[in-house]
Amino acid sequence: MPGTYKWTPATKVLAGLMITVAFVSAVMSSCGPGKPAAQAEWPQPEWPRPEVVWPDGQPTGPLESDTWVEAVRTSSFELDMAIATRDFSARALRDTAPRVRRETRDYLEDTARDEAWVFIPGPRPMIPIHVDEAPDGRSATVITCSAADWYVTAEHPEAPTDPPGTLLETRVVFEDGRRRVDQGEALDEDAVMNTMGAFVAEAAEPFLDPREDSSCLLEDAARGYFVPPPEIGLEYSPNDIK
Repeated sequence: MPGTYKWTPATKVLAGLMITVAFVSAVMSSCGPGKPAAQAEWPQPEWPRPEVVWPDGQPTGPLESDTWVEAVRTSSFELDMAIATRDFSARALRDTAPRVRRETRDYLEDTARDEAWVFIPGPRPMIPIHVDEAPDGRSATVITCSAADWYVTAEHPEAPTDPPGTLLETRVVFEDGRRRVDQGEALDEDAVMNTMGAFVAEAAEPFLDPREDSSCLLEDAARGYFVPPPEIGLEYSPNDIK
């Protein structure tokens, strides 16, 4: 059962990498609302991908059917799946996320050399807060509350029940028939509330977190877990990362 979590330096660095580096992915425009990310129209990597179970139900809410939000969710899902399987060969990453794929893979290789193995229990918890679509409909920015620390290790095998959240602003563009996620950047809470406009502030206010190490609350975020769960006792080498 998921529990509280004490984060190691390795997991904090990796969590920071996932948030601060630009992550790029794509969703075919034919992927309609509610289609599970694992079933997106991409050739799958050769290694088995785990299933995802949602004990309390999949994410729901007024923004979940928004195509820009779907693109962000799929991008995040594919990266989390790559970390879970140590397999970065999925075309969704190989063709459209070269930098984040390379940097994340390099980091996992470094931690394997240091015997600081990191595992992920499921898709990163996320709540979409606001979508600002450009007048021409060709781009949008999506603000989310995303889990900053969502990793497990042999020393701390239980997924956190109340992970700290980070406010992220992600730009998505529509080109070549796809919604492409260009960048995810951490937002300062003051900027969200005071400089981004009344609509953003109104949408974000219910999610603000008074804790020092967290900018937003994830208590209402759906929790999904990989089945089978990660083998947190596995001691893999850099050569095991594809």
